[in-house]
Amino acid sequence: MMISSEIKIAGIESLNTKLRDWGLDFVQLDRGILETGLTKAEMPGISLQHISFSKKIWQRGSPPSNTITFGILTSDEAEIVWNNQAITPTTLELFGREDKFDIVSPAGFSALTFSVNYDELMQLKEQCGFPLDIDLISLAHRVESANPLTLNKLKMLSEQILYLQPFENAPHFAEELKSDLSYLLISALDSPKVHRFPMIKLPRDRLIQKAMIYIQDNIATPILVGELCSQVYTSARTLTRCFQSKFGLSPKEVITYLRLQAFRRCLIENPQLKIYQIASLFGFWHLSKLTQDYKLVFGELPTQTRLKMT
Repeated sequence: MMISSEIKIAGIESLNTKLRDWGLDFVQLDRGILETGLTKAEMPGISLQHISFSKKIWQRGSPPSNTITFGILTSDEAEIVWNNQAITPTTLELFGREDKFDIVSPAGFSALTFSVNYDELMQLKEQCGFPLDIDLISLAHRVESANPLTLNKLKMLSEQILYLQPFENAPHFAEELKSDLSYLLISALDSPKVHRFPMIKLPRDRLIQKAMIYIQDNIATPILVGELCSQVYTSARTLTRCFQSKFGLSPKEVITYLRLQAFRRCLIENPQLKIYQIASLFGFWHLSKLTQDYKLVFGELPTQTRLKMT
């Protein structure tokens, strides 16, 4: 049986909740109202989804457990770099069974993801006779330059599954589509034109990771850039260069976005608390400045966020 649905997303917090299997912790890093698109199709052993964002998003999370997840970029707005490797519409991403991802996507981002049950992929490999080491593939994240023709077929088939409904009255047709999708995914890995790029961690990545741990541990208090520099043992110039490289933002801007996002999450999750009470919990002592910054980032007032919840 195949179930396809378009899911309405009210904001980044709603997305994090809707995709619980992905353990998401997405953060908006752009000003204005975020528009998010999410369409999913569930098949036995395979989950397909198309997701898009109108704003820059810091994406963190992990694919569903015991799956091998494939990703294809479907937007051309900007090149995305993850672990110092370029992700483009001509590359195929692979996420291992225990993998985590950490990526900053630009405004206009759009992508397809395919999460295939590990046992399903092993069975398909045996049926089709592909000489692939699934266990090796499932170990860690990789970016592969795949056959453009295969990628285009995957995109077209995904569009048919996601948007050309219904399948309830044609179960055999749905099963054929699932088989075709599985075959294309595994054949993309078996292509002789595949080029594998190793993931590279730089000292910059470790510095950013340390800074983020400190920010998250102290998210409820105002954090000065100088304070952050002393905690990670680096200069303001070096920290700024690292943050600009990853986020396209200064450390101060990233701290502001993260603190406002945490405030917004608390605002949504704790309707029994007054806005000024939540503000004090996060060290926002000037409500007028908080309201101004909040509207600048999210395109609405805290009171409007609350009204949307009722």
